[in-house]
Amino acid sequence: MVTNEDGSFVDAVLCMVPASEEKLEKTWETVGMRGTGSDTWVADDVFVPHHRTISMGAVAEGVSSIPTDEAMYRIPFAPLANLPLLGPLLGIGRAAARL
Repeated sequence: MVTNEDGSFVDAVLCMVPASEEKLEKTWETVGMRGTGSDTWVADDVFVPHHRTISMGAVAEGVSSIPTDEAMYRIPFAPLANLPLLGPLLGIGRAAARL
């Protein structure tokens, strides 16, 4: 999250931070979730240069700061976010068809 000097919200961003500047906190202690690796990454007082950030709004709209005409850099995020759901949905459909 990017804020002004007064702490007011400016923008939500995705950023690239070297792992050496972060620490991993083991926060998923339930037996069923241990295998997912879904722990918490914490980065305190880390400076992230502008060239390592992209606005969440830009990602959602498919706007890229990379000067290119390649389609893969201009695809909105929302349709791509649903791709991991296709496998389970196809499996459910296949199982239902076999009933």
